[in-house]
Amino acid sequence: MQFSVGHKVPQRWNPESGEIDDTLVFSRATRADSSSPVTEVQVQLAPFESCFVVFSLTADGPAITHTDWPGPLKIEKVGHGTQVTGLIPRNGEYYLTDAAGQTHRFEVKGIPEPIALRGPWRLTLGDKSALALGQLQSWNDLPEGKDYSGWGVYETDFELTSLGEQLEWELDLGMVHETAQVVLN
Repeated sequence: MQFSVGHKVPQRWNPESGEIDDTLVFSRATRADSSSPVTEVQVQLAPFESCFVVFSLTADGPAITHTDWPGPLKIEKVGHGTQVTGLIPRNGEYYLTDAAGQTHRFEVKGIPEPIALRGPWRLTLGDKSALALGQLQSWNDLPEGKDYSGWGVYETDFELTSLGEQLEWELDLGMVHETAQVVLN
């Protein structure tokens, strides 16, 4: 995104937690139609997420100006260098471009393939008895859920023998039409 604030340093403010992230990927540019200085910021938002991008005057320039990394990064200046860390959801080739214009390419390997949770599933709609489902599906597609409005609870049991080391797992619910809250015990 391009912001007409001159060449300032962006911060990402989380309105829910109050957390401030001042290690964003950004670059300084000039607007083509008016030659005005602008700041270009790479902002990635999760579904239903919001943030404020706030700008301040400081002598610091960007450490990383462009990337195809598919998630948030933690960028730290260490000595005369920069250390960049972040979570990545899949194997692949990625790049980071630093403030000097040098592009650093790297490959991520060793992330396991997704594990499908096939079920069977139990669905409880409000205070009604649980329904047995052979596969995960929207309650709107079921006769018992066509006219239902409220909370629904989907449950299944599964076992994993090994989660791997230094991995964080993510649950992909597919298409969620409203909101979802997930509990894993």
